[in-house]
Amino acid sequence: MFTHVPAGKHRVARRHNNPHGQGALGMSHFAFVDVKAGETSEVVIGGKGAVVTGKFVAVPHDAKVDWTLTVQRLAPPEDSPNMLPTSRAYEFFCQSDGSFTVPDVASGLYKLRARVTAGRKGDDDINYSPGMGKEIGTAEREVTVSEPTEEEPRATVDLGQIEVPLTP
Repeated sequence: MFTHVPAGKHRVARRHNNPHGQGALGMSHFAFVDVKAGETSEVVIGGKGAVVTGKFVAVPHDAKVDWTLTVQRLAPPEDSPNMLPTSRAYEFFCQSDGSFTVPDVASGLYKLRARVTAGRKGDDDINYSPGMGKEIGTAEREVTVSEPTEEEPRATVDLGQIEVPLTP
């Protein structure tokens, strides 16, 4: 609950902190609320929609990648990675093995964009920030999330393994 919010239109979202406690952070499940002076407003973030799961795999397969460093993105196809996330953009972090779960994804067509960034060059690399390094691999995949049904109001969309080619 937020108190003393000024009147006007506001955008709220889930914030996903980098597991390393620094560097990039992700935002998702944006909702918009119009706060009227002297009134109470309520907004619900998430709580419905599909669960999208999968696992990113580096190519070559023997490459060591710390998948927890970089924020990943599931967004409408017209969305740009350089834009602020829209109401239907979902940013998330992976587990160390590349697996991921994105909850409460609304139905629609999306583009999943995987990014791998270079790690620290050494202990004395003072300019390094997790997830903000040089991009060394990307992959994109179209994802369709179907409308929920009575039989499956919260379906799981399992994308399986998604290969992410790395540049030398």
